[in-house]
Amino acid sequence: MFFNLFTKECRQILSSLVFYIYIVLFVLFMASQMNEVDVVSMPEPGQEDYGYTYTTDETAIMEGTLMDLFMDIDHSTFNTYPWGFLKTVVPDEDDLKKLTAILERCTGCSMDELADIEYEAFQNSDSETDLGFTIPLADDLDYDTFLAEMSKVCAIVGKGSSYEKSSFESTTRVPMTYDQAMKSFNEICDIDHVTDSYMRLFCDYASIMLGLLPIFVMVTRCVRDKRSHVTQVIYAKSASSAKIVLSRYLSNLVMVLIPVLILAFAMELPYIYQAHTLGVVPHYLSFLKYTVIWLVPITAWIMVLSYLLAELTNGVIAVIVPALYVFLSDLASNILVGSWGLKLMPRWNTFGLAGYFSQRRNELYINRLFYAGLAVLTVILTIIIYSLKRKGGLRRHGKSN
Repeated sequence: MFFNLFTKECRQILSSLVFYIYIVLFVLFMASQMNEVDVVSMPEPGQEDYGYTYTTDETAIMEGTLMDLFMDIDHSTFNTYPWGFLKTVVPDEDDLKKLTAILERCTGCSMDELADIEYEAFQNSDSETDLGFTIPLADDLDYDTFLAEMSKVCAIVGKGSSYEKSSFESTTRVPMTYDQAMKSFNEICDIDHVTDSYMRLFCDYASIMLGLLPIFVMVTRCVRDKRSHVTQVIYAKSASSAKIVLSRYLSNLVMVLIPVLILAFAMELPYIYQAHTLGVVPHYLSFLKYTVIWLVPITAWIMVLSYLLAELTNGVIAVIVPALYVFLSDLASNILVGSWGLKLMPRWNTFGLAGYFSQRRNELYINRLFYAGLAVLTVILTIIIYSLKRKGGLRRHGKSN
């Protein structure tokens, strides 16, 4: 009985226009974000550029953050992301004076002196991108004082700026040395076997779409029955509520994930080839491992939440509430590497950092297990709600919801 219901639901999904729109949007988005294949190659001594790496060094964090503050004050504009979208803040004259005073206390230099240091660095630089300009730090500036001063900056420019502690501590980058570049390369080969680095980046982008698009696939399937007036026929079936709910839920989940797996495998192939050219045995099933661990909990939870709300409300709230939840909980974050906590969509918007990721892998597992468990509990609740509706419960104004 369950298998028959499951296959019937799959056929219904295949006849849905929304399902094909989902596939097209997902593929186009992923192709646009990952259209360039990073070439993994061994760094050579004397290269002009070895790329960048994230740092936890307090001095580097202070220098980088104060450099940004100097530039923002100089242009009198601050880019913030309070709700995930760019908001440009233009301080008034009084606020600009307060911000300038903060910068001068932290650097021990006036704005004019900092401008002179920048100009001299520009004059002596042979590179248009690296001016060799390092922001000075005041002799009495320690990290606690720096944090206190940055909190004052946040109070002036508002939420979602790069001067929030959670932002600058996780996003400060410094140029890599040859030794660091070699360490990164060896980690990509020895720990990630090349393919894992790429699949983490794939999952980072895919999670954005899988937090939103499956909502419409799931709700459309529920609404379709209500519009065709077959709900009462379904209620009268001899199949248990658990079989009906699980067959619908799992069929939608499986059908949504199949295009993800296919695209993940297709995009992994160039990196399998690169691994072989480097003499590295790739992880052939990276696409499957990361999809299951990283993406399935996202899709499973957001789809069953939509299903539950569709059964409870029969309205557009089944789309609005999950979409708003995704937006507020994850898309509003401007931290793109790490800082997972209990976020629905773990972000890792970088290639490599295999050693750093391996140190934090358990954080990811705890996060994913939380949402997998939440999805299971919500499925059970949906079965209970569905069973009550079949028995005539949950009536409102004389009609079943």
